[in-house]
Amino acid sequence: GKASISKLLSSGKVGKITEALSALGMVIIGSLVCTVIGVTTPLTFSAGVSSPVVLQDVLNSIFPKILPLVVFFASYAMVKKGFKPLKIIGLLALVGAVLGLLGILA
Repeated sequence: GKASISKLLSSGKVGKITEALSALGMVIIGSLVCTVIGVTTPLTFSAGVSSPVVLQDVLNSIFPKILPLVVFFASYAMVKKGFKPLKIIGLLALVGAVLGLLGILA
């Protein structure tokens, strides 16, 4: 009972368990970011080559799924600054709509 809980707390195992569960949570969040958030860009440019270069392909070759990661960290920063969830959703929808209409995001 009480003695075993005291022994568990004093042994430092709780800290190790907490650290392991925290790492597991980060893995789960990372996988959700890759699969749930779908942000791509249709932008292309020509750099003196015969066929245009697709920006999304360049970004994926450097760091796959970087745009969803940027959206996640922007949302996380807004949460840390005290933004309400409804305001974050509204801002993401507004920015996504504007950038979609401008042809920057798909």
